[in-house]
Amino acid sequence: MNRQVILDALKTSKVKIDFRSLNSDRNITGVYKGHSARQNPSSNKVVVWDVVNEKWDDIEWDTIISWEKLSETSVG
Repeated sequence: MNRQVILDALKTSKVKIDFRSLNSDRNITGVYKGHSARQNPSSNKVVVWDVVNEKWDDIEWDTIISWEKLSETSVG
């Protein structure tokens, strides 16, 4: 998984991310955006804005199962 590609997508659009929660050990799917601060792709976490719940979240790269860039019109 190319972390820089995901970081670039988060800067320009909403991204659906499926990941395994380290707290509950369940799969979570959310819609996220990035932020203007530069993130290091070699870090073990990515900081994202949860569009639905309106809160910041951090996701460990190794827990990401899949991701998909969404068009602006596909998310209400």
